[in-house]
Amino acid sequence: MTTVYQHGTLEALIAGQLGSTLQLSELLTHGDTGIGTLHGVDGEVVILDGEVYQADATGTVNHITDLTATTPFSTVHDGHHATEQITLSDVTMANIDLIEKRHLANNFSAIVLHGVMDQVLVRVAPKANEPFPSLLELTKNQPTFERAHVAGTLVGYYSPEL
Repeated sequence: MTTVYQHGTLEALIAGQLGSTLQLSELLTHGDTGIGTLHGVDGEVVILDGEVYQADATGTVNHITDLTATTPFSTVHDGHHATEQITLSDVTMANIDLIEKRHLANNFSAIVLHGVMDQVLVRVAPKANEPFPSLLELTKNQPTFERAHVAGTLVGYYSPEL
């Protein structure tokens, strides 16, 4: 079993607390794989093998090498200590049953999927400036991007219902 580390809360972002409180260098001491955002919710962050990537509001993916950049919200884990690796094929959101089959209903779990996706639709929260709006206000006009036949990695976290 590995530890899932979360800095900040979604509730804080929803309330408009978008200012950063942790440098990426410190975040990476807690894990090498994860998701999050940057100061002012400047796009979406994905961390793979200790490398930080940011998808910005133009749809561009940037490799972030300045680890003094800061985050108000991120979740990471040690991707090298996966407790189980499984192979899936012909997966759709309708037929994926990882929660029930893997007994995850009461566990926080990292989910990392490598593969070729027939279709990917992503949204990217645009950067906000102070005074920060609520996350709801910020994301009312967020851009979305759709791509077909994408080879890559999806990173996410399953959180039990409260």
